[in-house]
Amino acid sequence: QAFEKIQAATGIEDIDVLVSSFISAEDQNYTLFNYVNEVNTEIEALEDQINIIRREVDKYRQGGAALDRLKSSAMKDTEERLASTQAQAELYEKRYEAASNTVAVLKTSIFDLFDTIGCNTPAVRELLGDDGLVTEGNVLAHLGIIEQRTNELLQAYA
Repeated sequence: QAFEKIQAATGIEDIDVLVSSFISAEDQNYTLFNYVNEVNTEIEALEDQINIIRREVDKYRQGGAALDRLKSSAMKDTEERLASTQAQAELYEKRYEAASNTVAVLKTSIFDLFDTIGCNTPAVRELLGDDGLVTEGNVLAHLGIIEQRTNELLQAYA
């Protein structure tokens, strides 16, 4: 009966296709999770670069009049680097938002599957904490429990 619920929820009737889809979704989620962490690291590095460049710009702005021409050229270069770095940071922010949205959709789908196949029991919720909600910190635990439950269901129908 649980397998029939899975079939109804997913529309997949072949056990092998279901297992393959589950494994593919798990791999994709792990890849996206790593990508989000990588983008966060890159954003932090870019923000550090922006702060360094801003300090350089401020330093050049406070200089004396005798070095204005030299400073002007250096300041122009620095401002161009700042603009480039800010554009790159904005791009990474957009990528981060897209990846975060994808992760949010995956977490919702994982919870729906988790609930549909009967994993959402009081004992399992207590084990996972967070009232059984899927978070970035426990997504792999949810997937592991789903995998275990799927294997149990497959064994029951084998």
